[in-house]
Amino acid sequence: MVTRHNIQRPKANLQKLGRVRKQALKSNSTSRKSIISTNIQHVRRISKKKSQQKDKKVKYILDSALVKAGGVKEATMKEAPMQKEEIVVVKAIPSGPGTTLGAPSDRMPADSVIPDIPGVHVDPRTESMLRERICRVIGINGNRFIGAQPVSFTRNTLRELQSEDYFVSEKSDGVRVLLYCVTHENGQQQVFLVDRKNKFSYVPQLRFPVAGEPNVLHSDTIVDGELVSDLEPDGQRLVRYLAFDLIAYRGHSITEKPFRSRLGRLQSEFITPYREQLKTAHPQFINSQPFRVSLKEINLSYGIDKMFREVIPNLKHGTDGLMFTSAIAPYVPSTNSKMLKWKPPSENTIDFKLSMVFPQANGSTDYSARPRFLLMEWLGGQNYTQFGEMTVDDAQWEDWKSSSTVLHNRIVEVNFTPQDRGWRFFRFRDDKEHGNHTSVVRKVVESIRDGVEKDEGITTY
Repeated sequence: MVTRHNIQRPKANLQKLGRVRKQALKSNSTSRKSIISTNIQHVRRISKKKSQQKDKKVKYILDSALVKAGGVKEATMKEAPMQKEEIVVVKAIPSGPGTTLGAPSDRMPADSVIPDIPGVHVDPRTESMLRERICRVIGINGNRFIGAQPVSFTRNTLRELQSEDYFVSEKSDGVRVLLYCVTHENGQQQVFLVDRKNKFSYVPQLRFPVAGEPNVLHSDTIVDGELVSDLEPDGQRLVRYLAFDLIAYRGHSITEKPFRSRLGRLQSEFITPYREQLKTAHPQFINSQPFRVSLKEINLSYGIDKMFREVIPNLKHGTDGLMFTSAIAPYVPSTNSKMLKWKPPSENTIDFKLSMVFPQANGSTDYSARPRFLLMEWLGGQNYTQFGEMTVDDAQWEDWKSSSTVLHNRIVEVNFTPQDRGWRFFRFRDDKEHGNHTSVVRKVVESIRDGVEKDEGITTY
């Protein structure tokens, strides 16, 4: 099995951190394009003209050597023609709402569902204007996605939690989206959801008033959060938006404010007035809401036992770890070292682009044979390098074939299995344009190797 790193995981635990921290404190709508079933056709891409061949080139990094687990490979940048073995999707048929998980996991219900992003996709011209407007509000150049990105929790991270206050929340299995309010001169408010691909969806029937002024609506207010699909006791699913940060308030960026302050304002100046209006709203308006909005449960990190013993067991949606955020850190619209993502080391996952390579037989590509499943690591732009291979058993391969599932060039989430020292499929990530950046991959691998385990008998902080 080809992998990039030799992964061995010495154990640490959060219980020790809890004792140290405690002592320190005492001293001071419609179907989404998530999972699609398709009719596919294998096509051999052969260019007849050099100019056409040049247009069909793709840039990615080719390894100078691939070694077995435990080795490290050097890589050189090179432009390579598209492989003849590539498959081309010729027809796509949506398979139904929601994104179901590709493999069972102990950390989530077997029927855990990632909800669709509701609303109507915005046309490209309006979308470009909205992207630029958001960036102007928070004071950055460009038109990229402004959401903060966490780093993986490692043994070295323990020192961070010992040295300053952190908040902790459960890491929901949902869709990360920003909620952006715009109110026009005529008083009409429009609400947009912005996904990781920086795609905007207009969501009608939502209304967010200003605190103390119920007839004044938020404009240029940006909230960070995630959509989850809650399974209710009656078996019905209810989509909720769990807000966990406030980025801008009525046209003013508050990214430089500490998280503790932003969290308080999110509660008092956004969530509370929204909920107050629902108390007196007409039932028809309430029932027309595409989702409910609430504040995600967030506690100081020394109450982590509450998360494990009270919050997580009572969740109605899937969860796959914890999120730690520094109480004094500003909001960083990129990778944020003060925003930490914890999972049990055995459950850490990485997102890669999947590349299928079919074997050659008698000088031609044998599309009836079983392919190799290459995991391509993103280096930025359109540049990729091969990280390793994904282990796929016969049952999984037959299932994908029988359902005509598109695989090539699709983003997949994989986890490392110590038993066979390989990377196995967990689920598709059609909400992402690229896999994890190489810098993130390195950190996740470090987290798997030097990760922090949760003791079964975790004590109160």
